Amino acid sequence: MKKILLTTLLFIVGGATALAVPDKKTVLDAIAVIETSHDGVALGAAIPTVIQFAKESPDVMLIASADATPWLIEDIKLPKEQAETVKSLLLASYAAGAIKAQLAQGKLDGNPYPGWLPAIKKYQELKQRFTFKIPGMEKLCRLQDEGTLQAFADEVARKNK
Repeated sequence: MKKILLTTLLFIVGGATALAVPDKKTVLDAIAVIETSHDGVALGAAIPTVIQFAKESPDVMLIASADATPWLIEDIKLPKEQAETVKSLLLASYAAGAIKAQLAQGKLDGNPYPGWLPAIKKYQELKQRFTFKIPGMEKLCRLQDEGTLQAFADEVARKNK
């Protein structure tokens, strides 16, 4: 799992800029791994592809703000390495959902809703492995259960234009 964290952080900080943007098939294959795999090695290989595509492709856009990606700024009561792995997996899941939706639509869309759905799913899976809570993610889960997640996503998208 440490490889997942390190590769994700390198690509977020800017280590991906020297590489070519992955093509759509490659990123969709990487998204499939993120959606279905629990293999740390496979995830460690897929995450940088998705993050690089999110950063550099003109075909997609992602909102990264306190409302859209609360797990990145909130304290996770886990050992540092586990907390960073959780953050990396949530970010990759969020990016994967957003990218997949925008590629399917064929247009840019900064609404976080399509990214939140897989991030929520991944969060619920991770909570089964580790004992922790992220208040912002708990809010997104609650809004999803109440049926108001899409409306909140619309509000976040408007606020971040």
